[in-house]
Amino acid sequence: MSIVIRGGHSTSCNGASATNIGGLDETTETHILCPLTINHLKRAGEEVIDGTPPTGNWSQNTDLKYGTDKANNNHAKLFVPEHFNKAYNSYNGAIGSEIWINPKNAEAVVIGTRILNNLEALGFRNRGLKDGMNEHHLHDIRSCVGTAVLVEVCFCEASEDIKLYRRVGADAVAKAISDGIVGRISSMSNPIVLTPISTSPVSVVSTQMYRLRKSWAEGGSQLVATATLSADMKAMCDKNAGYEVYNAIGQQVYPTGVVAKATVVPATRNNNSVAQLQAELNVQGFGPIAVDGFYGPKTLDACPMVKEGATGNITKWLQKRLAMNLQDGIFGSGTKAAVFAYQKAIGEKTVGRADGIVGRLTWAALLR
Repeated sequence: MSIVIRGGHSTSCNGASATNIGGLDETTETHILCPLTINHLKRAGEEVIDGTPPTGNWSQNTDLKYGTDKANNNHAKLFVPEHFNKAYNSYNGAIGSEIWINPKNAEAVVIGTRILNNLEALGFRNRGLKDGMNEHHLHDIRSCVGTAVLVEVCFCEASEDIKLYRRVGADAVAKAISDGIVGRISSMSNPIVLTPISTSPVSVVSTQMYRLRKSWAEGGSQLVATATLSADMKAMCDKNAGYEVYNAIGQQVYPTGVVAKATVVPATRNNNSVAQLQAELNVQGFGPIAVDGFYGPKTLDACPMVKEGATGNITKWLQKRLAMNLQDGIFGSGTKAAVFAYQKAIGEKTVGRADGIVGRLTWAALLR
């Protein structure tokens, strides 16, 4: 069975672009990235088909349908559209990589997580796995019969994303995606080969980090994270009632034979998990909402207005999201200034008036 790789958009149905500020053009970059990814996959022994629409007079619907038809008609085991994202006219900083999947498709979760971690290894910020079924109803995810994993490499207008992409090069990005597909953890030197997911129902992915927590969703309860499941970590788990050890994609690996309390939740932003925020919203009575790691309208509706004088873990989450040096959970003048600067940077068309208060529009921007 084949893999279909799609390079973004056709030339008659262009994607995102920020070339007016010296940024990236999605159509141009994906048409470079797609054949490079195909070459890496072929070298790995995979049968690959190019699902990029050729030059022609395509509407948005026919452009999208071309890729999914290519995957479905060829009974592809995997469909991977490659894209670049855009949220603002300009953005000073890093936004990063994200991948859209059907979260109920376990294979998509594993492959998507692996690709994300490989892109993160190149230096891109990990924005996590996103629900392409229920939040944005993405055609590529909903219409593909097989497994679909839509890759948003980075943001065309984000200054640090642009610099990083140009520094590492399209071929390194293509290899990171290819390695994630075939079951390798990429590094700049020695990739680690994993057991293919088709032959192992419990694949260990990512960079082999094991986390000791009360549950996978409760990131704030974490006692330790190590690269190996050591005897010391097991002993610490035994001494702390209610704690378990989870691997990189949230599968409970110790103690064995015990059903995990939380479902698998894909990693979202580093140290900034949507699942962690959802759990805290429930603790503070703003729920109930599902702690699933996927941002949607119910999560946004649960987010309270936060302003100067607030204290607690929600404020601490905001401080982490804003990359503040002091993350003490106290919404003081410094946090207000950071929120104000963020609002000014992304623009009043997105968040309304910049006032240093985290209301609905600002929450929506922070959670993208």
